[in-house]
Amino acid sequence: MPFSLVALPNEILLEIVHTIANADLDNFTSTCKILRSLAANTLRKHQERKKAYSKITYGNPADRYRVRTWAHPTLMLRDLLDNDLFCYPKELIIDYPVHDWDRVGNVSGHFKDPEALARLSEVVKPLIRSFHYLDSDEDLRRGILQGDRGATMGLLLHLLQNLTALMITVYHEDSPGPGNLQQVLDGLLSNTNRSNTVANVASARPLSKLSQVKFTHGRHGISRNLSMWAPLFYLPSLRSVGAYSVRAKEDTWNYSGFRSDIEKLKFIHSDIDIKSLDNYLKDIKDLQHFQFHHSRRSDRISLQLFVQKLAMYASHSLRSLDIRGSSITDHPARSGGFFIGSLKAFQNLATICLESSMFIEPVDARKDPVSNAHDAGEGWPCRLIDMLPKSSVVVRCYSRDSELISDLAVAMLQDLPERRAELLPNLKRIAFLCGGGLGHMKGSVLAKACREIGVKLEGQKGALN
Repeated sequence: MPFSLVALPNEILLEIVHTIANADLDNFTSTCKILRSLAANTLRKHQERKKAYSKITYGNPADRYRVRTWAHPTLMLRDLLDNDLFCYPKELIIDYPVHDWDRVGNVSGHFKDPEALARLSEVVKPLIRSFHYLDSDEDLRRGILQGDRGATMGLLLHLLQNLTALMITVYHEDSPGPGNLQQVLDGLLSNTNRSNTVANVASARPLSKLSQVKFTHGRHGISRNLSMWAPLFYLPSLRSVGAYSVRAKEDTWNYSGFRSDIEKLKFIHSDIDIKSLDNYLKDIKDLQHFQFHHSRRSDRISLQLFVQKLAMYASHSLRSLDIRGSSITDHPARSGGFFIGSLKAFQNLATICLESSMFIEPVDARKDPVSNAHDAGEGWPCRLIDMLPKSSVVVRCYSRDSELISDLAVAMLQDLPERRAELLPNLKRIAFLCGGGLGHMKGSVLAKACREIGVKLEGQKGALN
């Protein structure tokens, strides 16, 4: 007669439940109602830990993010090891100045027992051995055992097997890269074979669930380049990268042979030069969403180069394009200084969000090209049928000048009713978004025009037709 586990006494079953690792608890108790009933108290604590440790932080005081925070990666490593907590964190916030990454710091001062750090080192050694590129590098191995911030954080990234989101705060514009941490990430990217000798925490491929990375600036200024974190761009699971207040200039790296699976790339309140953009795009296989809100005044030439680079690398894959500028004004927009050119090269582009100035085509009667927006000459609104690709479904136009956007809106719809079926057959929605609104008369005219061609018109407060 086959043996059944639930035939054992409840006391023994409870002892078995207590020996199950936290990472396996859900799967084990879901196999049988009896086991789940016996483990009710254990499961309740398990759910509490899930909530408490779903988001953790290294470096910054807890009151900023209101989550579990550690002052040193070695302390985080100790606590997660002691309580078998590696399976819980879904999001990690790294908020620490990069120029201090390779400092060992006063780790021993956090241990009341002088021998505690030595005992922790003995526990950590098998973990290091499970990743051969850590174990084979004597400097990294010694750094982890001695409390080097960068090397220890690198080990933690290997052990947090359920991590899906990573938020990295970069503090100083001219500070060096994270040293040993970048070396660990390089090893993670280039080495795929490793032993699985350590149970529970090292059984899964490192960062195999990481899908989102966000970079933001610290309290002391704007961050500069992203090359120090470049290995993250090539992780197979990564789908979204966002950068906030980044000022990238000639940001380059070379990981030949690797391709990126990033689908969404976002730069908010950032300044990115064309060389950096080229580097970010060149290895991405199928970029689907691109968002760029620049923080400084840009000229027409640089914005057109941006669109050309996107068309070079993502003409078949791009689905959504959003380009805006926090310091673009509508006065130079009247002269066509920010016109980005035709978007017809994008074959699957469905959603387009642009500043009103980017729809105004310059009238340039000069022989020499003019890149200064204030000297670009007069301009006229570009018709949607001349600018947008056939795949366009939704178009949104942003402005801070209600009078300008009202005039612009009427001109953009010119000849659309007659040629929509031929040139824009998929267009479903047009939105003109302005704080001052479109005005009653212009709004009524536009709503009537859109109704006639079967397109939904939207304003700041929603549908107008």
